Amino acid sequence: MTIAYMKKNVNTFLLLIIVIIIISLAAVTIVYQKTYRNLSKSYDERIDEINKLISELNERRAELNETTFELAVKQEREEALSGQYKTVKSQKEEAEAGLRTTQRELEQKVAELQTTIGQLQQVRRELEVANEELVDARNALASCQDERVELREDLEACQGES
Repeated sequence: MTIAYMKKNVNTFLLLIIVIIIISLAAVTIVYQKTYRNLSKSYDERIDEINKLISELNERRAELNETTFELAVKQEREEALSGQYKTVKSQKEEAEAGLRTTQRELEQKVAELQTTIGQLQQVRRELEVANEELVDARNALASCQDERVELREDLEACQGES
């Protein structure tokens, strides 16, 4: 009976171990299934977050591309305006230099004009004096001619009397 009892105990023990292993496997399977569900759920949430981040990243990239394009356009405009500014500035400086030269020339011409006006006034005064002298000389000539006529008449009268 001891062998049969042992066989029975061993069989019961083996049965008990098999039942414990089956229950353990079932428990482990349930635990792993819950863990898998949690991991799967967590994974899906992470995937959703990653997809949102990718979408947001794409939006930011598009904004960055647009901003980069606008910056490039602004830089081109700035370069163009800078070139135009330099051109206008050099033209302005040239115009100012020309203006200064023209102003100096104008001042010289004004001085020459004033000198010429002074000379003209002097010549006019001299002309007036010469005209007055001419009038006086004409008057004197006329007076002399009148006197000559009188003298001739007197001479003819004297010759006619003699």
